[in-house]
Amino acid sequence: MHKREAEFQTYFNSWLRNVHKETGLYELKVAVTDKLLMSRLEEHQKDWLLAVKHGTAVHKMPDAGFTNPADCWCMTEQPAYVVVKYYGKEDFFLIDIDDWCKETTKSLKYERARKIASVISYKICQTCGKHIPMYKQKYCSDKCQRQ
Repeated sequence: MHKREAEFQTYFNSWLRNVHKETGLYELKVAVTDKLLMSRLEEHQKDWLLAVKHGTAVHKMPDAGFTNPADCWCMTEQPAYVVVKYYGKEDFFLIDIDDWCKETTKSLKYERARKIASVISYKICQTCGKHIPMYKQKYCSDKCQRQ
């Protein structure tokens, strides 16, 4: 895993746990420019995402001296996303694997990713619980902030 991807992974895990809270398979990609090469999603990663979304995937956790949460996991017909973060931008995009596979270009530009994303990153208003864009502060409106 590349350094920028590793840094984003920590933030993304927290976002999944505290904001999005949706079961699924997520493959993270970080672009250092305004476009991401589609070839960055490797064939075996695409195969796993498609298997989780349209069938059943089982994975045995490696016994490599780490404390694993379990021996294996199984996912059947669950959401599967390529998560794209453009370095220097605050938002990120969850692109359904089916939509990813429909793309015919060699690279995915920021604006196109925004257009085809199933989920654009968001956070939760601390007062009313509404979804708000990442670039906003902690509240969706001045009214919520005053409460």
